[in-house]
Amino acid sequence: SSFTPGFAFDWFLSHGLENTLRSYNILDKLNFDKPFHNINLLKETVPQEHKEFFRNLVHYYECEDFVAYHAMPTSDIHESLWGRYMTLKEAANYNGKKAIIGHTPVQQYGEDDPQRAGNLILLDTLSFRDYGSLSAYCVETDSFISIS
Repeated sequence: SSFTPGFAFDWFLSHGLENTLRSYNILDKLNFDKPFHNINLLKETVPQEHKEFFRNLVHYYECEDFVAYHAMPTSDIHESLWGRYMTLKEAANYNGKKAIIGHTPVQQYGEDDPQRAGNLILLDTLSFRDYGSLSAYCVETDSFISIS
């Protein structure tokens, strides 16, 4: 299948965009036969200060003891946002500062709970799905907290 704006919109809709559209009160204004209409509607509806907020976010956080990235601890912005470790063994090969990451559900590795793999803390436990849980990591106590 080819990547189209309609495919992308539908994918994001199934991964949390529905809640965003509801929060901007435009969910009932979507036209699923016209993906560009939907994209433009979202662009027109989101306040400028919200757009600026997202444009100005940093793509990682670093302090003395750890770094936190969305997906992978790397200077490559695309990989830091969208990259995936295919196995826990591959993740364990990372040898930098302790890194806390998400993006790749631990279920991909056959696990349900957050995982440690070498210096990586993997937190994605599918919180956006009905069967997932929301997980966090406490640096001070080196412990996980998860709620379903």
